[in-house]
Amino acid sequence: MRESKIRIGIIGTGAVTQTGHIPAFKSLSKAELIALCDSDKDKLAFLSKKHRISKVYSDYEKMVSDKAIDAVVIASPNNMHLPMIEAACSAKKHILCEKPLARTAEEASKICSIVNKSKSKFMLGLNNRFRPDVQILRKFVESELGTVFYAKTGWLQREGYPEKSSWKSLLESSGGGALLNLGIHLLDEALWLLGCRKVRSVVGTAHFLTKKQEVEDSAIALLNMDDDIMLTIEVSWTLLFDKDFTYFNVFGDRGSALLKPLKIYKRMHGEIVNVTPRVDAARNAFKISFRLQADHFIKALRKGKKPIFQAEEGLEMAKIIDAIYKSARKKKEIKID
Repeated sequence: MRESKIRIGIIGTGAVTQTGHIPAFKSLSKAELIALCDSDKDKLAFLSKKHRISKVYSDYEKMVSDKAIDAVVIASPNNMHLPMIEAACSAKKHILCEKPLARTAEEASKICSIVNKSKSKFMLGLNNRFRPDVQILRKFVESELGTVFYAKTGWLQREGYPEKSSWKSLLESSGGGALLNLGIHLLDEALWLLGCRKVRSVVGTAHFLTKKQEVEDSAIALLNMDDDIMLTIEVSWTLLFDKDFTYFNVFGDRGSALLKPLKIYKRMHGEIVNVTPRVDAARNAFKISFRLQADHFIKALRKGKKPIFQAEEGLEMAKIIDAIYKSARKKKEIKID
């Protein structure tokens, strides 16, 4: 007897859905992508035809009430995560939700309560942890670089992003600017690579290109972590560069490493030696990470187990982001309980 597939519906058809979630779930033999939901009916019609997805919805509440759907992917603007998760849990749908979990720690705490009281299985979308180069680097951080004392990461985008009409430029829909929408990816990646150590305090600053802006276009933060590790994060989406770039560096007393591209160095026999594995780990890393994330989610549902990344991790990151914004406003160090 053939095993039934997990039937998936995706809410939100933006770039991350088109380049990440749709290809990922369509590549899995144990999953079937059967529905899309978006308020943009023209885009919805185009994507459903392109990918041969039979069901389309402009109302997420109608989608989650569809008994043919087993699980939903929430890839909507940040302000919709809480009501969509609540509706999906009420309808007993399993959930994969894009990060950030919520606009604030208060919202994230409500989501954790809703999820933990429901029978729905929940997974926070932390696809960077599935990247092959990140997986390799984590093993080196754990056992090869010695005692880590400093790490730095950044995502700097050239001027022109986000577009003026984008929900990311509006405080109500996004909850924040470059820090929340770009920095959340960096924060998650850094915390995981550093062993998810506790952040004790933060110092942050935010820059607004004009007084009319609702959200910051650039931000810098210094995080004081357990084991005397210092982490710096810098983000912007309005810099005057010819191209975008991202980076992550980590420094230990026996070695150091860089992501994008992956490079690892160690002190050996009194010399600094390049010990980077001969693997093209960065090639197609984005697509691979979404496929592995979707695969893990589907396997967890089929086995009746909790997926690996829970809402509580989103809550912890929300507390850190909140503290950085508070530090920027008050111009002082903020401790995190």
